Amino acid sequence: MPTFYEILEVAPSADAQTIESSIEAHYNQIRRLTTHYDAAVVNQANQALLVLEQARAILLNPSKRADYDSSLGFAVGGLAIEGTTPPAQFTSTGGVQVPLSNFQQPVQAQAALVANVWVCRKCQRPNPAGTSFCQNCGETVGRICPNCQATYEAKANFCPRCGQNYDAAAQKSQLSAELSKKKIERYSQPAASSNLNDALFMEYVITVGTGWAIYMAVTTILFLFLTIFRLIFSVIPYQNLNEEWVRTVVSIFSGFVTFLRWVIFAGVAGGLFMMHRRNAFALNKIAFAGYVFLSFLGIVFGGWSFYEQVYRNQGNTWLIFQSLIAGAAIAGGWFFTRSYAGANQYPPFSISFLKPVQPLMLQAIHYFDRYFMIACGAGAGLAFLTLIFSAMSSVLSFFGGLFSLGAAMCLGILAYRTSVVVETARMNMKNEQQALQARLTHMDAEIANLEDQIQKM
Repeated sequence: MPTFYEILEVAPSADAQTIESSIEAHYNQIRRLTTHYDAAVVNQANQALLVLEQARAILLNPSKRADYDSSLGFAVGGLAIEGTTPPAQFTSTGGVQVPLSNFQQPVQAQAALVANVWVCRKCQRPNPAGTSFCQNCGETVGRICPNCQATYEAKANFCPRCGQNYDAAAQKSQLSAELSKKKIERYSQPAASSNLNDALFMEYVITVGTGWAIYMAVTTILFLFLTIFRLIFSVIPYQNLNEEWVRTVVSIFSGFVTFLRWVIFAGVAGGLFMMHRRNAFALNKIAFAGYVFLSFLGIVFGGWSFYEQVYRNQGNTWLIFQSLIAGAAIAGGWFFTRSYAGANQYPPFSISFLKPVQPLMLQAIHYFDRYFMIACGAGAGLAFLTLIFSAMSSVLSFFGGLFSLGAAMCLGILAYRTSVVVETARMNMKNEQQALQARLTHMDAEIANLEDQIQKM
């Protein structure tokens, strides 16, 4: 059984100062266990403190220490007496009987307590096993293994359950979390989308508006020439108009005008197609087919011939059908592009013969954008005036042609403006798609790098 010297871990020959220091050290260590949450541990700590007090009372008293050493078989100075055997118990000078078996219990209790407490590295306070932070100073005394989630003492370098090093496991766990985050971010990226709404309908406006503006302008110029000739013929006496050669000339001229209308129809359609082939025009095939069909109807049901205008004093209805389509196209163009006014930079014309008029066109577009609703309203109003005045047989039909030219110009500006809006939106969408692809490529590289690092750990 252990003696007081063995409990205090000092030699039997130790002086009083050494014994006093050892008693204080053991006392401070065991005293912390008196506040343990386990009542059994508190009881064992109190018994251990009692043994230390007994050791203090005996070993620091010279006469009692001499009797104690004699009972252990030691002579003065801590030397063993030959042929003696330490008794199982002793009786001090004061008559207090202390069983040596009591010295065994504090040592066993202390060993058990060390296994069931985690001592703070900062303040040395014992804490119950499983505690994350010190109850005295808040220092970390326990941590969770990032690999197997087991809780173990913070001063241990390796997890007792899975054997993983804490730093390596923490790094791997951090990389895994970052990998999961990157994958979620990667596969939750929104698809590239254009800010342009109703793009398909705007392409209809471009195709029909451009074609109809050109067709309407050219046929209106022809209409104005015919109106001038009709006014000239109107001042010739009727009996002179009935001469055979005059009727023949008027008939030939009337047929030639009809032929010109078909040429204009085919020329505008072919011009649009060639512009599309040279990438100078975004041609919507459905809208192009619709334009061709409407132009055909405009020629077939375009009104009276020049012969009937001269001899029956009838106005010409060429521009009535054209003005109806122009007004509808202007209204549709305003509806689909109203939210894009004044927001575009207009590129130079790519067709050589249009470049001389580009400054005037850009200035017209500038004012058109500034007063967008007013300009569209004016274009629709001009189309309506064309509808009224173009069929008159008097000089007012000439003004109908002028109104038709104005409506054609408004429709042409609107169509060009709409084409720039669509092209700008397409470029923005293309840039957005490229930026998105670059982001996705970068994220895929980061994910591959993280997976490689985790694989190597």
